[in-house]
Amino acid sequence: MHRLTTATHQTLFRLAKRVRDDNDYYGVLSSSEKSVVALILNRPDWIKEMGDTLGDAIHRVDNDRLLAVSVVERVLSEQA
Repeated sequence: MHRLTTATHQTLFRLAKRVRDDNDYYGVLSSSEKSVVALILNRPDWIKEMGDTLGDAIHRVDNDRLLAVSVVERVLSEQA
């Protein structure tokens, strides 16, 4: 079992879970938040809809959040 050990993990978990449970919430996020949530939820279609590539999305996300993507993704999938 993976753990959410940092504040960044916990924040991104709450954000991604909210979007997973209510896709409409995605629309109110900033571009950076949209990119990281799309990466966590494995939604390249959302990144494409933003007019970005996966590389653009990765570049848009800061390093702390980028490092948290795989942990948060795993925790969310364990709870599905």
